[in-house]
Amino acid sequence: EGLSCYGGLDLSDNTDLSAFVLAFPVNGKIKLLVFLYLPEEGIAEREKRDNAHYRDWAKKGFLTLTPGNFVDYAFIKHDILEAAKKYDIKEIAFDRYRASRLTQELAEEGLNLVMHGQGFASMHAPSTEFMNLLVAMRIEHGGNEALGWNAANVVVRKDPAGNIKPDKERSRKRIDGIVAGIMAV
Repeated sequence: EGLSCYGGLDLSDNTDLSAFVLAFPVNGKIKLLVFLYLPEEGIAEREKRDNAHYRDWAKKGFLTLTPGNFVDYAFIKHDILEAAKKYDIKEIAFDRYRASRLTQELAEEGLNLVMHGQGFASMHAPSTEFMNLLVAMRIEHGGNEALGWNAANVVVRKDPAGNIKPDKERSRKRIDGIVAGIMAV
């Protein structure tokens, strides 16, 4: 509690994960605190389609299932505001997709939110830094199995100039926790 950190927020609608990740720089490492959300309705079909263990991860506290067939942003807002009471959140980078209302409400609560694009120009530097931290074994995520699954699903896309970013279009499975983690870094 009280430590400085940076957030990444990647929101979704009904079929994808929404993710809020806090990155704490501590003793030369980055410790991630991960919040993942998925709608509860149709969860059995999602597990089968994605070959994922969503209900098991929810029981273990790695994922929050929200009522209904859309991610309920009230759960995300609650968790962000509770985190802001415990930690010194310097800023939260967010993907503008579906984020306008929630980010406006969070800004009204006094949080510092920064729009973060998903193109190569915005994602190259943090993606490279994230990969370097992973290779150096300087990222810790508390054994979050759902985030580990996200990491295994990441496909890296490279543009002609050699810039990289995680690619949601080419990955057939969910990568949102990693995207939010990259934005937090």
